[in-house]
Amino acid sequence: MLRAAFLGVTALAALAVGAHAQWVKLSDVRVAHHRDRDTTYSDFAGPVERLSFTARGSDMWCRSIAVQYRNGERQEVFSGKLERDRPVDADVHGSERRIDQLTMNCAASDPRGGILVVAADVGRFHRAWERSKAWASRMARKFEQNMGMHDQNGWISLGRENFEGRHDDEARFAGWRGRHVDRIALRPLDNDARCRRVSATFENGRTRDLEVDRHDVMESGRMVEIDLPGGKRNLRSLDLSCRAVGDRNVTIEILARS
Repeated sequence: MLRAAFLGVTALAALAVGAHAQWVKLSDVRVAHHRDRDTTYSDFAGPVERLSFTARGSDMWCRSIAVQYRNGERQEVFSGKLERDRPVDADVHGSERRIDQLTMNCAASDPRGGILVVAADVGRFHRAWERSKAWASRMARKFEQNMGMHDQNGWISLGRENFEGRHDDEARFAGWRGRHVDRIALRPLDNDARCRRVSATFENGRTRDLEVDRHDVMESGRMVEIDLPGGKRNLRSLDLSCRAVGDRNVTIEILARS
């Protein structure tokens, strides 16, 4: 079954909400080699759709990552190993999805420690964050600076899309608004993947299939860079036809570098 999902994502501006993912980095949490105490984060200015945790600088073992909701309920959202540079998403439940506090009990495998990147998908709740008292004082700046998480090589994470089924599934990433991009990249997060077709539509209305080996398997966690043709760099949308390899579902992260 073919499914068209429209995701409007930019790195520096507020995006359309609704079914669209909108990720923002909330905090870099320092994690020591030896687990000694819980670390907490409580600066949530609105509800969230999902949370994401990424270990930087080291693999990490987390005894527990738990959320405390505003109604007093507690939920453990993750427990286990976080592999370095491989984001793990965690669903939150409840109709309002309002979190008071996030508690993390993790240890880095590297003696030098590491950084645990905490991000949230605010999705359809973006306007609620804008209406919060904290928006003008600190949240607006955080959204502007951190929407689309940069890695050490200048790549920006623009969003993620889930591809379902054993046959090619299609998705369109729109909302680029003619943004100038030098290169794009795809990174499967939870399974190996194969993309039969990747095509770009540019600001001038022309569409061009990008060079991608339809038989090549993209390994989970590895970033695959894709060149853009000639001097065409102002993207309007990106269309992908992908599927999981050896499984039914795969989530692919879309990255760009200007």
